[in-house]
Amino acid sequence: MPADERARRVRAALDKVGLLAYEKQLPATLSTGEQQRVGIARAIVAKPALIIADEPTGNLDPQLSWEIMQLFAQFREVGTTVLIASHDLPLLKRMKQRTLVWRSHERGGETCHRTARAQALTRCDLA
Repeated sequence: MPADERARRVRAALDKVGLLAYEKQLPATLSTGEQQRVGIARAIVAKPALIIADEPTGNLDPQLSWEIMQLFAQFREVGTTVLIASHDLPLLKRMKQRTLVWRSHERGGETCHRTARAQALTRCDLA
């Protein structure tokens, strides 16, 4: 990708996450929430078909967590698939999207979270 196109995409991504005014700052000078949004901006610069987010709201306050989830919803609207792993089930339910719940408990002598084979999914609760 040409440098001018890359720079345009970076600025657009920073603007999308509300951080365009911080484009010259070092990550260490940003708050946790701002750093999280920089990570999301980095992910969208390449216009991926899929974003996998592992605990994207784990260290954020409830309001910022909701804002991050709204960003992911906007990506979905333009055709990007977003897969989110989170322990914050109430937040995920607010999104009103399909949610798979992986429960870690004993079933017939097996622990579901220790069995990674696809067939094991049928023995675990998916909601």
